Amino acid sequence: MMEQYRVVKQETTIDPLGEELYSPTLGQVVTSYLVQVRGFVFWHTVKVFKKIMPAARLLKHLRELKD
Repeated sequence: MMEQYRVVKQETTIDPLGEELYSPTLGQVVTSYLVQVRGFVFWHTVKVFKKIMPAARLLKHLRELKD
């Protein structure tokens, strides 16, 4: 099976007390970028980044290693 990689943008809303909220209108939205690899059935996170550029660099590196 060929390994597949992807970058996923994830947004989480955090309230002032540091707990995760289910209402996107309250609290602060934290954006993170997950580099994932596809396993047998599910996608698994390899590393999490705060910015898109480091995530894109890792994705490119992983794809080059595969080739």
